[in-house]
Amino acid sequence: MLPEGMNAVLMHVQMARGLTALGTGRYSDAYEHLMRLFEHGDPAWHEMSRCWTIGDLAEGARHS
Repeated sequence: MLPEGMNAVLMHVQMARGLTALGTGRYSDAYEHLMRLFEHGDPAWHEMSRCWTIGDLAEGARHS
């Protein structure tokens, strides 16, 4: 279990990894990084912030 508030930090790390992977054409990696935000049991899951990346997740999935 992560200390309180660390889920949001980990969410931002995963978002940065995903967006970096998208920007460099590594679509499968981007999908894997961003999908963690949508898996309820994952420490990177975040109720609201994950909604910001739905389009990026779809782009990674489409090109994978």
